[in-house]
Amino acid sequence: MDLLSTYKINLVSLQNGLHTYEFDVNDEFFTHFEDSILSQGNIIVKLNLTKQINLFIAEFKIGGSTKLICDRSLEEFDYPLDATYIVHFKYAEDFEEISDEIIHIPFGLPQLDLSQYIYEYIGLSVPMRKIHPKFADDDSDEELESIIYSSEVDEIEEDIEDEVVDPRWAALKKLKK
Repeated sequence: MDLLSTYKINLVSLQNGLHTYEFDVNDEFFTHFEDSILSQGNIIVKLNLTKQINLFIAEFKIGGSTKLICDRSLEEFDYPLDATYIVHFKYAEDFEEISDEIIHIPFGLPQLDLSQYIYEYIGLSVPMRKIHPKFADDDSDEELESIIYSSEVDEIEEDIEDEVVDPRWAALKKLKK
């Protein structure tokens, strides 16, 4: 049996109303995705799926932890995940992703495979800058912003000094003083 088949929802047999599902996401799940940014994790995805006449509202609640590698020290650490994502699957002629929250699915689609959505939402829950918790207090973002800002201001001032001033503007500057 294919592991990813457990992440498929049979749409044909669903009655209108709320349906709840729970999916376990573990290390084996991540092996099914090429070039995965994640390889280890112990994650529970709770899905509240509300079926309406031509619409499915899916609320993904992601909780658990995943193993990340610190960008600074290259140490492995557990990163807690706690996120909620909502997507609307609406019947239409063809499959089309309208936005991050609205996806058209073809009429008569027997099953909805949620594995790719679960993988992407877990990936979105991981920060771009992965810093081990023991380094969390070392650098504040304000310090980094001040360093970047001050170096940009210095560069701008240098560029202004290097510019050749039009003599007409120089005369106007004298009037200003």
